[in-house]
Amino acid sequence: MHVYAEAGDTHAGDDAHDITVPAANRLNRAGFEGDVESVIVSTRQEHQVIPRIERQGDPLLLLSRTVDRSRTNVAWALQYLTQHADTLLT
Repeated sequence: MHVYAEAGDTHAGDDAHDITVPAANRLNRAGFEGDVESVIVSTRQEHQVIPRIERQGDPLLLLSRTVDRSRTNVAWALQYLTQHADTLLT
């Protein structure tokens, strides 16, 4: 796994790859077809939002953002990360 950039508290981002790849493998073994588009892990205080971003040169590029559960709409956070991936990664 390559980390291209970090900002703020990055404790959860270290595990994004370790969460997403096994989840995708288990879903495929259970009969689901296709690629995992995103993974959301929720705790009592936070959501870790991990969208998969399609880019040339990177077979699997994950963004990870940890957001406050009580103040964030997780669907909007996922949509924002996905829509603004190019801006976030440059």
